[in-house]
Order: sequence, then C-alpha cells, then structure tokens
Amino acid sequence: MIERYLFLAFISSIVLLSFSCESDPSSPQEEIIPELSVRGLLIANEGNFLQGNASLSYYDFEEGTIYNDVFKNVNGEPIGDVANSIYISDTLAYIVVNNSDKIEVVSTHDFRRVRKINLPPGSSPRHIAISANGQLYVTNLYTDNVSVINPEDGSILLDIPVGVNPDGILIAHSFAYVANSGLGNGNTVSIIDLARNQVIKSIKVGDNPQWIELSSDDQVHVLCSGAYNDFFDPDDDSAGGVWIINPESKIVIDSLILDMGTHPSKLTLSADRKGYFIYAGHILEYDTHKLHVLNKAFIQANSGNLYHIKINDLSEEIYVCDAKDYVTAGELIIYDLQGNEKQRQTAGIIPGYVSYIVSKKE
Repeated sequence: MIERYLFLAFISSIVLLSFSCESDPSSPQEEIIPELSVRGLLIANEGNFLQGNASLSYYDFEEGTIYNDVFKNVNGEPIGDVANSIYISDTLAYIVVNNSDKIEVVSTHDFRRVRKINLPPGSSPRHIAISANGQLYVTNLYTDNVSVINPEDGSILLDIPVGVNPDGILIAHSFAYVANSGLGNGNTVSIIDLARNQVIKSIKVGDNPQWIELSSDDQVHVLCSGAYNDFFDPDDDSAGGVWIINPESKIVIDSLILDMGTHPSKLTLSADRKGYFIYAGHILEYDTHKLHVLNKAFIQANSGNLYHIKINDLSEEIYVCDAKDYVTAGELIIYDLQGNEKQRQTAGIIPGYVSYIVSKKE
C-alpha cells in the first residue's frame, strides 16, 4: 500500500511538471514553434496469450527509472490480454489490446483511463492510426477490415473491407496504407482514400507485409517478413525485405530484398535517412534513400530475443525491447545512434512496443 501511495505521488509530480509555458497573448510577435523534448517512454508488454497478464510500463527520462504495471496501479485492474501496440496523440495514449478486442485510451499525464473502446468479439485489433480530423483507423486481423472510430464516444462509424489479415497501418497525405499480412501468406497493401473511406487500390509487395513507415524523403516503406512455406524448412521460405511505395503515383518504385530463410520484423525510420529492423537476431541498418544495407549487425544481440525497435530523433537514441524467454520479465535496452548500449531496464512480460511522450520545453 505504501508503494502505491508513493507511485501516485510520483504521478502527481509529473502532472505538475508537464504543463507547458504559453507566450504573452498581448504580444503581436510571429508564432514561435516550441522546442520539444521527450518526457518518457510508454512500453506495451504483451504478456502471454490467454493469460491476461499484459501490462504498461513507463520509463521516466529525468529520473532514469522505469515504473512497471502503471495501468493496473492507477486504474485498479489489469490492462487485458496481449497489449499489441501504442499510438500517442497529444496527451492521450491509445493502447491496442489485441486478444481483449479493445483499445484503452489513457492520459499520458497520469495513465488514468479516459475511455475504453470495445471492438466486436474476435476482431483482434492490431494497430491504430489517426487522421487529420481525429478519426481512429484500426486494423482488425480476423475480420479483414479497418474500423473507423469516433474518438469522442468510441463508436464504430463504419468498417472498411481490405485484404486478408490486415496488420500495420500508416496515414500519409490523406490516404491510409494497410499491410495485409495474410498471416504470412498475404502480399498486398490496401490504399484507403480517407475522404471517401474507400479502398481505391491494392498494391502487390513482398510476402507477409506487416510494418509501414513514412521516410524523411516522403516515401512509404513496407517491411515484409517473407512467407513461411514450411515452418521447419527455412530453405523453401520466401525472402523478406522492404518495398517502397511512392505516395503520389501509388506504385512500388523499388525494393530491398534480403537473404532467403531469414524473416525481418519491426521497422523504424530516422530523420537522417536511415532505417532499422530486426534481422537474423540482430538490428540491421539501411539507407532509406539509396536503399542499400549499411550494416547487417548494427546492434548485435548476444542473448535473448529482440522483439521491437524504435528510434527517437529528439533524444538521439534507439530503444530495443528484449523479450528474453517470453515467460519472465523482458528488458528495455537504450542505445545511442552509433549502436552503443547506454542502459538496460527491466520491463514486463514480452515488451513488444515502445512509444514516447513528447512535451514542450519550458
């Protein structure tokens, strides 16, 4: 009980520190863009399937301390079954809880629940993106559609049919790009016109597309893990890699195809034209503009199981999640941009997604 009170006191201090300064409204000076900093990291710990032991961790940058199980500590109940991904918009964090068929919306100030959005049973939501008008677009793995959700009340406005087993989603230039994984057998990206909420095109990419990011030179990068034709025989699998879609022409303009039998996963892109993903147990670095591999083992993992990666251009750091043995607590590992390890923190079971909370500098 004492630890709970101490935690709540810590949360209260964050609320007081997080208010940003405002300029004098009487001054007619031109608008000043505030300098941004990263206050902390939110980590979605998947937990074990059907065990209901997913959790949310918070790493405080100033203190250099990680706080585990913050959702349960603040809201008095566990977050659910398989916390798959996080999308942060302003002061709200949207946590997609896959096997619980819901999205938990929490305040980034104190992690209290703002709203719970329930999706149809068995839909298995995966990832979320938010349009310019604030509507939520959620990929549903088992119903082969994207739900458009009203952020004010959590109601589903409509479901947009896409390809089989949609996974990653990206919104760019008034269009949503949806990776249709087919659970390893898909090879398309559906493009949704957000003005009409209709699919206008389906583009063929590599096998098993899962992750989509927009590069600094405004190209859509689709990470395809490759197909497992025979799970026990890597020699007959298809090759994974990165396929590039031009958002103006909406066609594939290039690809970076990797070795057979290896299955890349997760993807993060930097502002200085570099991309990173998990490959053969390490972190691969590639040039997003010239599209060639810079270093197949930019970050080498000597043990454990790398499970997620996220770059932070503001703090010039790379965050890596290590799921360890998928049963005991995993780790958050922080590296600098040269691939040197800075520190490790113990997270929850299967840390699988990192997102950072941005604040204005005072």
